[in-house]
Amino acid sequence: MEKAVAAWVNVPKLTRQDVVELYGISERTLDRWVASGKLPRPMKLRSGAVRWCALEIIKHEFSK
Repeated sequence: MEKAVAAWVNVPKLTRQDVVELYGISERTLDRWVASGKLPRPMKLRSGAVRWCALEIIKHEFSK
Protein backbone atom coordinates (compact mmCIF):
# COMPACT_ATOMS: atom_id res chain seq x y z
CA MET A 1 0.00 0.00 0.00
CA GLU A 2 2.80 2.42 0.86
CA LYS A 3 4.38 1.88 -2.56
CA ALA A 4 1.09 2.63 -4.28
CA VAL A 5 0.69 5.83 -2.28
CA ALA A 6 4.28 6.84 -2.99
CA ALA A 7 3.77 6.20 -6.70
CA TRP A 8 0.56 8.25 -6.70
CA VAL A 9 2.27 11.21 -5.03
CA ASN A 10 4.85 11.31 -7.82
CA VAL A 11 2.35 11.23 -10.70
CA PRO A 12 1.91 14.66 -12.31
CA LYS A 13 -1.50 16.19 -11.71
CA LEU A 14 -3.12 18.77 -13.96
CA THR A 15 -5.20 21.76 -12.90
CA ARG A 16 -8.31 22.93 -14.76
CA GLN A 17 -6.18 25.60 -16.40
CA ASP A 18 -3.61 23.00 -17.49
CA VAL A 19 -6.30 20.87 -19.17
CA VAL A 20 -7.96 23.92 -20.77
CA GLU A 21 -4.61 25.00 -22.22
CA LEU A 22 -3.69 21.46 -23.28
CA TYR A 23 -6.85 21.13 -25.38
CA GLY A 24 -7.25 24.81 -26.32
CA ILE A 25 -10.80 24.91 -24.95
CA SER A 26 -12.81 27.06 -22.54
CA GLU A 27 -13.56 26.03 -18.96
CA ARG A 28 -17.22 25.63 -19.92
CA THR A 29 -16.25 23.20 -22.70
CA LEU A 30 -14.08 21.31 -20.23
CA ASP A 31 -17.11 20.93 -17.94
CA ARG A 32 -19.21 19.68 -20.87
CA TRP A 33 -16.56 17.20 -21.97
CA VAL A 34 -16.28 15.78 -18.45
CA ALA A 35 -20.08 15.57 -18.10
CA SER A 36 -20.40 13.76 -21.43
CA GLY A 37 -17.52 11.36 -20.75
CA LYS A 38 -15.29 12.82 -23.44
CA LEU A 39 -12.67 13.37 -20.72
CA PRO A 40 -12.16 11.46 -17.46
CA ARG A 41 -13.52 12.96 -14.26
CA PRO A 42 -11.03 14.83 -12.11
CA MET A 43 -10.13 13.85 -8.58
CA LYS A 44 -10.89 16.03 -5.61
CA LEU A 45 -7.93 16.33 -3.27
CA ARG A 46 -8.20 16.66 0.50
CA SER A 47 -7.63 20.38 0.16
CA GLY A 48 -10.73 20.58 -2.04
CA ALA A 49 -8.67 21.27 -5.16
CA VAL A 50 -9.64 19.47 -8.36
CA ARG A 51 -6.90 17.76 -10.38
CA TRP A 52 -6.65 15.39 -13.33
CA CYS A 53 -4.07 12.65 -13.26
CA ALA A 54 -1.79 13.27 -16.25
CA LEU A 55 -1.56 9.51 -16.86
CA GLU A 56 -5.37 9.25 -17.05
CA ILE A 57 -5.46 12.01 -19.67
CA ILE A 58 -2.74 10.26 -21.70
CA LYS A 59 -4.47 6.87 -21.36
CA HIS A 60 -7.75 8.45 -22.43
CA GLU A 61 -6.11 9.98 -25.52
CA PHE A 62 -4.64 6.68 -26.63
CA SER A 63 -7.90 4.80 -26.09
CA LYS A 64 -9.67 6.77 -28.83
